[in-house]
Amino acid sequence: MWDSLTLLVVFALSVTCAFAQPNPWYEEGYKVNGKKAGAWTYYDSPGNKVLVYDHTLDSILYIRKDTTKSLVKQGENWDRLDTDFPARVRGSYEPLYAYLQSVITNYTKDLTRNAPNLQAKVYLGFSVDYRGKLTQVDVLNSDHAELIKRLTAALMGAPFEWLPARKGKQTFTSILALPVVFCTDCQFHLPGNMESEAFPLQCPVLPQIMIQQGAGRSGYQTDRSALVKDKRRTWTSFNGSPDEEDPGMDWSSDGQKVVFIHQNNIYEYQLDRGSTRQVTQTVFKKSNLGRASDGWLFTQHNSFGVAEIFYASGDFSDIRNLSKEIKWPEHLIWHDSPSRRIYFVGSKGNGKSLFSIALQNGEKQLVIPNTPGYPDSYLITKGGIVHLESRKEGKSVCLVDSAGHHVGLTGFRHGIDILDRSADGRSIFYSILEEEVETYYHYHLERKTTSMLPLIDAGFVFERNGSAFFARDRGAYPTKTIFYQVDLLSGDFSVLGTVNNLEFIHYLYDSPDAVMSLGGDIYQARFGTTLELVLLAKQDKWPAKQPNGNMVFFFGKKDNLPYIVDMASKRIIPVPLPPGTP
Repeated sequence: MWDSLTLLVVFALSVTCAFAQPNPWYEEGYKVNGKKAGAWTYYDSPGNKVLVYDHTLDSILYIRKDTTKSLVKQGENWDRLDTDFPARVRGSYEPLYAYLQSVITNYTKDLTRNAPNLQAKVYLGFSVDYRGKLTQVDVLNSDHAELIKRLTAALMGAPFEWLPARKGKQTFTSILALPVVFCTDCQFHLPGNMESEAFPLQCPVLPQIMIQQGAGRSGYQTDRSALVKDKRRTWTSFNGSPDEEDPGMDWSSDGQKVVFIHQNNIYEYQLDRGSTRQVTQTVFKKSNLGRASDGWLFTQHNSFGVAEIFYASGDFSDIRNLSKEIKWPEHLIWHDSPSRRIYFVGSKGNGKSLFSIALQNGEKQLVIPNTPGYPDSYLITKGGIVHLESRKEGKSVCLVDSAGHHVGLTGFRHGIDILDRSADGRSIFYSILEEEVETYYHYHLERKTTSMLPLIDAGFVFERNGSAFFARDRGAYPTKTIFYQVDLLSGDFSVLGTVNNLEFIHYLYDSPDAVMSLGGDIYQARFGTTLELVLLAKQDKWPAKQPNGNMVFFFGKKDNLPYIVDMASKRIIPVPLPPGTP
């Protein structure tokens, strides 16, 4: 039996751990087992405290008094009443507005693009009943049926809870109004930027949301590769991107050495010895590399422009050409540790096909012939290989299991795309784009279940520890990128934070840390309840984090030479090159 002192120490430690992760500026509190617990303080703008809510007791501890008259339902009639406070979101309005701005922009893009003068301003009138349930949404000042349908779906689908209007101990069903303004030159607005305005229904009016008209899909969604160029190498070991700017580098699985390409040759830096040796003596036209489970993979383009795959042992004492005479114009390699085979998209005969090569003997195997998908339309999972199958009626997500059987995971739809797999390889993520609205899905391969993620105008980045992370350009500010998190079990949606001038992100599934290039500087990024950033090095590029360690390998932006920075001490260590290296 524990004594009282032991219990007190355990309680103190649990509270300390619960407060370890800071929150966004608009909320303060702690979580227990990933759920909000105890008293949380909420702000609608910096320093503007509006609510303290106890999530354990499910009760209001403090709420800023608001004398705005509420339009409440008493019996069968609607009357204006002086309430202690009108209905409001249970928390800050900041994440709600960020969510609605994303979803409404996404939902209405095709409407505003095809009809630029569709509507200058509409009002979302909605009721919050006496229990705090959002029960009805009406779009006022518009007779456009499709616009009404989409705006209603946007607000009804918002994953936020509400507090009912209250006077004394009595709660009421009441009406609120939310103006939505469509404009061609508007900025990204949140509640702190706007003032309330009069409204014909004589009910409380929330600050308006500005929706950019005629804008295409966000820059992030248009070119997703710029943000997540390195994402697949974190679990497949190697990404043979054809981008000539990609320097080609990777840590060994034990984190004790870095192999990198310099002046088109391969070098190996051993951390414990502090020394570097040149591994290859040939000049590659293009080259990429990455680690295998017990060695290294790299490519080179021969004099005929044909890419070839090479496998090297861990110490580079044995180097073998695995892919002689096989062309693969979009050279993306996957390495599958259990079967010790690598996969790549190549062309041999008609069309593109998915091939595999055994590492032990170089045996080649045609896995999926004449596939229509792009090189990144294949995922190596625990259940087999997931890919896209194409027909006239559209594309379908399919699985080829270890026995070679083809299984359809979805129906045939236009605009379907495979995104990524989970860290454990037991589930995948895919999206469907219809009428400029992109919807994301999570499919569990073992349970054979599909769940739709909340609708947000953002691009999928990665999954970690049961949460999916998304990012998008922030409204009219293309240099600002917002990160979002969706809990795959509960569906809870949260805004993690905003970064400026995002160029590159590298992460590992087994680490809470990622590293980012922001405006030419390198930052440590931790994805918790918020996005925390710590500056590591200035004017540098291509960071790659050490597995199970605190080191980050990168290249200097000015001299293009290799360096290592310790995330704990922020000490930067130049990686020495052999004498005579250009």
